[in-house]
Amino acid sequence: MVAQKFFAKLGRQIVRMQTKIERKLNKVDKLRQVVFDRIQQIAKQTYPEVPEGRLDFEVYGSMATKLAIDTSDMDIAIYGVIPAAKINSSLNPRELTVYAMDQLNERFDAIDWIANNRVIGTASVPVIKLDIDLSKLAKTVDIKKLSTNEVEPSSKQSRKKDKKAKANANKQEAAQA
Repeated sequence: MVAQKFFAKLGRQIVRMQTKIERKLNKVDKLRQVVFDRIQQIAKQTYPEVPEGRLDFEVYGSMATKLAIDTSDMDIAIYGVIPAAKINSSLNPRELTVYAMDQLNERFDAIDWIANNRVIGTASVPVIKLDIDLSKLAKTVDIKKLSTNEVEPSSKQSRKKDKKAKANANKQEAAQA
């Protein structure tokens, strides 16, 4: 009888903890979607010379595999900033990439919800390391209005539109080469 009460209480505690964790992850997921959308906007503003739709944004790592926890980082790849022909003809494509990343890095410096921002140009694949202050970001959005259903479709629509425009930009680039 004592063991039965113990396990019943333990089961309720586990369910409460799981519910608490799920709520926290849901809130963080919504904020991460806001970060992703804003990074897309900032990149498009940073590179206005890039034809509409040629920029492609991809989340990879634990976020993409749905194994992220609330403290996980967000890995985003941005493709299409530099035309493939320019990279292929360059004597130093890494330098072109790092220069483009420096431009984006300067934009990120002005954003208060980005706590730290640095280009790691010496990594085997150059990256920009951003530390996002989710509490500051949360003050700029109404989380209650951000349901997963409201945020994701717009991003999916944006990605579909971007892919279509990217295909057109690639055709134009190929015609110019």
